[in-house]
Amino acid sequence: MGNEYSAELDVIRQFRDTRLASSTTGLFFVCLYYLHGEEVRDILSSTPELSEKLKGIFLQMVPVLNSGMEKNDSIILNKKQYLKIVILIREIEEQSSPELQRSLSLLLRKLASKELLKKVGVKIENS
Repeated sequence: MGNEYSAELDVIRQFRDTRLASSTTGLFFVCLYYLHGEEVRDILSSTPELSEKLKGIFLQMVPVLNSGMEKNDSIILNKKQYLKIVILIREIEEQSSPELQRSLSLLLRKLASKELLKKVGVKIENS
């Protein structure tokens, strides 16, 4: 994601700095990013279809994140958005090193338990 998405990236950074950084569970996700970001970037750059999926999820999520943060309210994901995220993580996991696979597996367990989401103010709609 280049300069053409700078405003969107600012929303993601704001989410990181205000929601994720405010809890231990959120910091877990931030740490995963910094620990494994280079490998994930390599996977995405060598797999254009995964990169496009991420871009699509990213562009869908920005208005949702922005709305929740502007209102200082919960961020509401619908089930389809949540499942797209989980599927993308699993697809990245398939191409990952054993260390990244372990981290993504843990992340998926935390997402499934809704622990990570609840602690950073994200809810999943059932519809």
